[in-house]
Amino acid sequence: MNYITVKATAERYEDVMEYIFSKIKLEDDLYPSPEKVIKDIRLACEEAFINIINYAYPDGDGNVDIACEVDKGIIQIVLKDSGIPFNPMDSDDPDISLAIECREVGGLGIYIVKKIMDDVNYTREGKYNILTLRKRIGLYHEHMYS
Repeated sequence: MNYITVKATAERYEDVMEYIFSKIKLEDDLYPSPEKVIKDIRLACEEAFINIINYAYPDGDGNVDIACEVDKGIIQIVLKDSGIPFNPMDSDDPDISLAIECREVGGLGIYIVKKIMDDVNYTREGKYNILTLRKRIGLYHEHMYS
């Protein structure tokens, strides 16, 4: 999988989105709802990227490696950073039944990511945090990939 590397800054967010969507082609009629898939991917990637900016590099100096591939009807996006170790999957889901003013601050972003993506996985490999997001984009037909 090929990665691009960007500075972990909000100014690079659109570069990240441009890269990801350059790898994803959703014009085909085989995909049931490309607009929803695009919105879900954009929101999940924004939340993941902003979390890295805010929490992995509190001093503001770091990079994020991003990879994206589509294989057999699944989009896989990988975000890798060498910031402070943090497994977002260990965080408790927020209690969304509470009134907003009664909720603790934080945690809603990764909750949203887990809800809109089909699979979210975190690993720590050496000095790297690796967050993998997967989204099914349509029915997989073997003949499409022969």
